[in-house]
Amino acid sequence: MRGRVRAAQPATRAGRGWFGRRNPKRLCATYRRTQGVRHLLGALDLATGKIRYRIRDRKRWWEFLSLLKSLRARWPGERLYVIADNFSSHKRAEVTWAGANDVELVFLLTYSSWLNGSNPNSRLCVTSR
Repeated sequence: MRGRVRAAQPATRAGRGWFGRRNPKRLCATYRRTQGVRHLLGALDLATGKIRYRIRDRKRWWEFLSLLKSLRARWPGERLYVIADNFSSHKRAEVTWAGANDVELVFLLTYSSWLNGSNPNSRLCVTSR
């Protein structure tokens, strides 16, 4: 009768449960996501408090660059300051377009993403499926 619970078991000893040791099924941190992953690229307008965002399937340098170009088109002629984390696609050589078009990238320190004002507001942009 291994693995079964009998109705009249004696009191358990300290550190023991009613069931024998088992390995529960768990998902590892890198489990297969069958529905895919979506990435939110966003910018917070400090003057109005509105969030400009794009949701993409991938998070590469050209998605980031297209966000910068759309921000540049939205506010032409103004100097834009974009706060970015240290993600490698933000530092690609191709993103030097930003400096030539009056968009300044301000990089956060490592492990300080909580300083970015758009992170707490990103949950407002995401809708449930």
